[in-house]
This record gives sequence, C-alpha cells and structure tokens, in this order.
Amino acid sequence: MSKELLLKELFSRTRNGKRTDLNTIKQLCSILNCSFHMPTILVGGTNGKGSVAFYISTILSLHGLKVGLFTSPHLIKFNERFRINEREISDHDLVPLITKILNICNTYQLPATFFEISTALAISYFEQIQVDIVILEVGVGGKLDATNIVNPICSVITSIGFDHTKSLGNTLEEIARAKAGIIKAGTTVFLGKIPPHCKRIFLDKSNKVKAEVFCTEQQDYDISKPILRTLPLLRTLPLYQLDNFSLAIKVSTFLLKRQTIHPTLVQQAILRQWPGRYHPLKVQGKNCLLDVAHNPQGIELLCQHLKTNNFKPYFLISFLSDKDYPTMIDILAAMKRPLYFFSAQTDRSWQKNDIPDNCSQIPFFDNWQQAFDQVKSDCHQNETVVFTGSCYAIGNILKDIGFAT
Repeated sequence: MSKELLLKELFSRTRNGKRTDLNTIKQLCSILNCSFHMPTILVGGTNGKGSVAFYISTILSLHGLKVGLFTSPHLIKFNERFRINEREISDHDLVPLITKILNICNTYQLPATFFEISTALAISYFEQIQVDIVILEVGVGGKLDATNIVNPICSVITSIGFDHTKSLGNTLEEIARAKAGIIKAGTTVFLGKIPPHCKRIFLDKSNKVKAEVFCTEQQDYDISKPILRTLPLLRTLPLYQLDNFSLAIKVSTFLLKRQTIHPTLVQQAILRQWPGRYHPLKVQGKNCLLDVAHNPQGIELLCQHLKTNNFKPYFLISFLSDKDYPTMIDILAAMKRPLYFFSAQTDRSWQKNDIPDNCSQIPFFDNWQQAFDQVKSDCHQNETVVFTGSCYAIGNILKDIGFAT
C-alpha cells in the first residue's frame, strides 16, 4: 500500500474516543516486542514542550549522543514527528512500520488511536535504530497520554495554561493534576515557570513518589545564565523561548552527567530554528513572523513580547473551531493593530460563521494567501506581518512557500 493510503487509514483513527486507561497502547507495544530499554525523557506542559524537547535533543546530539525525538503535531509532513539527531524518518523506514502496526491493529482488532499508533511507531523505530536516548513530547495532558507508557529517567513540565479543557478540566489545578501523571517513582522532575498553586500539585506528587525536583527558581542549579548572556540572540528571542532554552540546558546538563556542557555547542543549539516557533521568514519579499501559538497563554506571551519590543505588526490569524478563540481575539485586539482572519485547510479550522458578532468588521478570507495579498496592499514595505493561531495554519503557509523542515 502507498504511503498516501497508509496515512489516510492512520488519520481516519484521529477521533477514536477518549481514553480512560493505557491498555491499548500497552497491548500494541507488547505485540511489537518493544523492550523500553532506552533511557527516555518525557516532556509535558501546556506551552513550550515542543521547543524544550527540540532544544534538549539538539544540545545532546551536538554533544555526541544519538537522540531519538518524537514531537507532535507535524507542520508539513508526518515524517517530521520522528527524528534522529534532527533528521526526520525516511519513507523507506516509515512505510514498513506503519504497515506493520496497522496490520497488527486490524488482526488483533485493537481500537488504537492515531496518536497511540504514532507513539508506538516512535518507540519501535528508535529501538530499531538503537539510539542512545529518547525524548518523547507528551500529546495531551499526561496521565492518560500514550507516551506515559514509558518509565522515564526524567520528566519535564514546561508550563500550565488553559488548553484541551474538555479532556483535562476547566481549572488550572485540574490540568496540573492530569499533567502530573508523568511524574514517576524514583525519577527526576524539572519544572518550568509554573504558577505557585499548580507547582504545589507537582511538588506533592513528586514527594509522594520520591522523585527529585528541580525548579527554575533554584539559582544554584541555573548554569544557563552565564551561557545565555554570551548569546547575541538574546536581543531578538522572546523571553518565553529563552525560558524554554534555559530549561533545556538544565535538563541536558543533568543527562550529560559528568560530561562538561560546552558553551560553544550551546550557542550552536540556540541558533537552530524550530520551525513555526517564533520563526522569522521572508514571505514573498515581506518580513514575516510565524508562531504556532494556539491558546490564550501562548497568544498572551507572543503579544507581550511584540509589545515590549515595540513591534507594530499586522496580524493574520487562523484558529481551530474547538479552541477558546474569543479570549484569544480579545488579547490580540488589545494590541490595537490591524487583524485579518483566514481559514486553514483542515476540517477543524474556524469558518466565517464562527466569528463572534463583535468582530464582524474584521475581514475574513478563505485562505492565507488571500489574506496576505490584502495585507501587502495595506501595509508599508518595512512593516512586519505576524501569522499565528494554529499549527495547521502555519503548516499550510510553510508548505505553500516550499519550506523544507
């Protein structure tokens, strides 16, 4: 079967229902004979988990380790989710693995979801290639996420904010409890900038299972500051990305143990662009910034940085219909800059009839190119255009302009 048909079958399993346990992913990995012998890191959180996972992977690979990295979602093609030392899986390796796993699901009548199959594929692939260490980005929550099948040597929780409230809960405390599920007995936990009332949940869980905890406030462990001060990118990267990078350095230092972390290699790591994450690009001659912020916390952090640095951007925005877009529109509107809405090429994207009544004066376009054509005629040549709102929208743009991940 062709890759296209295999992916069509795989994507048909996207909405196989809410999980109440990990039995299906356990059964799938058992049939695949996954040994789980490789040291593994779980990276969870509301925002920043993909960036932190990417930075940890980059730092470790630059220090000589063979690193398997599993992230989601992909922006342009499915292969992006599975990387070894920043190189994505080839079709030659991917197609047989998808075929094998789908055959298992059909033979054993396993109702495995898209994400469960993707997770099992990642674990099987990294074991097949025999990597030195595995980094798994948690999908949604933690306790019932498919990645939580592993017993990690350390878990990382980057941030807590409102997202996926239908499955995780409507309060930050409920969301924190779900994400605390990746904290395992006798392991090490790294916490990013977490609100105090949520941090207590992680500290209590860690104490209960006797897991060692490192927090961003522990200055005696923060070796990142003198390294970061030497980097010219400090002037351009937003504070939240520097927080992500600082956290990645802490985790990498722990993982490298006796090996000295090299400032030169760290500088090389921060120069690597994680596509779609505060991503400056020239698009058809215009200065553009692409950012996959897709929940209120992410949009707020992006706007704070733009405002602090006196950006006067034109915003091109596309949200998914199941997100809290009224709140995000309010945050963007407070910037008092021109807004343009468009639909992404996915059935989950918002449409014109989803727009709140108080935003009816904001123009809505069928796709990003139509919106961009209008912006180019409205703004001056040196003004910045910011695309944001969803991974799908950013993926559409990168694909259409021929960007190679």
